[in-house]
Parts: sequence; C-alpha cells; structure tokens
Amino acid sequence: MDETSLQWICSLAQIELSPNEKKSLIRDVEKLLEHFSVLSELPKKKPDFQTRRIFLREDIARQASMDMISGIKNNFPDQNRGMLKISALQPEAPIGE
Repeated sequence: MDETSLQWICSLAQIELSPNEKKSLIRDVEKLLEHFSVLSELPKKKPDFQTRRIFLREDIARQASMDMISGIKNNFPDQNRGMLKISALQPEAPIGE
C-alpha cells in the first residue's frame, strides 16, 4: 500500500489521519495483505458439500367454498351486517386529552 492509495481510502471514508497514523495504518494494511497472499498460495480445492433436495409445496390459490367462508364468519366474535368486526388494538383516548 502506498501513500496515494491511503489518501484515496481516507477521502472515501472521510477521515483525516496524522502522519504517524498514516505510517501505522500502511504497516498494518501491508501485514494484512501478506496474510492474504499466504492464503492465496494454498491449493485450490472444491468444497465437498453434500447436496440435499428440499421439497417445497407449491402455493396454489384455491376457491373458497361457502362452507369455508361461513365457518370463518361463525368463529368471529362479532359481526355487523355481514361484516366482521375486530376490537381495537389500542383503546381510543378520550377527546381532549
């Protein structure tokens, strides 16, 4: 890593470094790059993954029968003129508060 690359990275990160911080960072990045170069020398081997098939059910829209609709309506606690009523999730605050 050179000074120009470091300045470019600092401008992207919007940070300012002192000359000592720059030298220290360049040393640290060079050490990291050395570690990665060692890793790149390892033999390239394909991972040995065991493949498993996952069977998912197909989502198929189906027409609801009148019996199904009636069953759902009958299980609802409250109705008004054929419409299902649900209770408020949060009680209404009195007006003026």
